[in-house]
Formats: sequence, C-alpha cells, structure tokens
Amino acid sequence: MQQIINSMMKMMNQMEMTCDPDIDFANMMIMHHEMGIKMADLELQYGHEPEALELAEKTKIGNMESKVRLEALLASHPGAEPLSKEECKMFMMEMREDMMAMMHCMRSVMDTPDPDVDFAQLMICHHEGALAMSNTELKWGDDEMALEEAEMIIEEQAQEIMELAAFLNEHGIPTKHHNM
Repeated sequence: MQQIINSMMKMMNQMEMTCDPDIDFANMMIMHHEMGIKMADLELQYGHEPEALELAEKTKIGNMESKVRLEALLASHPGAEPLSKEECKMFMMEMREDMMAMMHCMRSVMDTPDPDVDFAQLMICHHEGALAMSNTELKWGDDEMALEEAEMIIEEQAQEIMELAAFLNEHGIPTKHHNM
C-alpha cells in the first residue's frame, strides 16, 4: 500500500498545473482515482471480510466511473482558462494543502495484520482527500461538468467514509503491527 501512496504523491507533485481550477481538478482527481483503484485491487486480492471486499468493489467502480467522466471533461474542455496570478497562488496553495493533509493522514495509519482494516483506514484518508479537493473545486471552478463531478464525489465518498468507519467500528483495529 505504501508504494501506491508514494507513487501517487510523486505523480501529483510532478503534475504541471495550469491554474485553471477545472483542468487541474480533473487531472488531479484522475490520478487520485487511479490510486483508489489500485488500493481497491489490493483489498480484493488480499482481503477476506465480505463487507470490506464489497466496499472495495464499490470504491473501484465509483473511481472508474468518475475517472471516465473526468477524462471526457478534459477532452471537451476548450483549453486552460487560468486564474489571475494572485488567485492562482491561493488556489494552488489550497490544492497542495488538500493533498498534503491526505498524505499525512495516510502515512499516520499504522499497518495491522488485517488487510481489511488497513484498507478501510487508508481509504477513509483517501476519500477525505477527495472531499477536500472537490470542495476546493467548488470554490474556484466554473465549468458546469467539473462542478457537478465535484458534487457527486462529495456525495458518494462521504457515504463511503461512513460505511468504512462503520466497518472499522464493527471489526475493531488489531494491535499487532506488520508491514504490508
């Protein structure tokens, strides 16, 4: 899991920002969804609890569908419409803070001997990052498709956070740690 997290962080840090909130949101969220799909695939491969496997499948499908919509948005977008220099600095600072908070949360999760618990804990952090980036898009963006996608992400992933938290509350967190 840690390799997936490190890989995504590297890709997001290397992404060339346009200062067009809609384009940057779509590109960032596509990378974000790719990471979510990889995390779900690991859970589907190593997990054992039916409820966690179902959540992983739901996450994977939702990320794949959103990724397709975001790719269509980018294909239909007429080109970058950058913010002013000052607005760009503020927007980029917010997006960077969103990413850093997510990465900090994910890195603070302790590995356990239970891949289902690890998946649930990490996916909560991952979804919280998506909520933050989507809220930043709602604040700065103006493309109707991008704004609608941000709203859908917020609705779907907030629900999944509640389901993941319920899974953790029901199953507990093992105390013996290991590296995955």
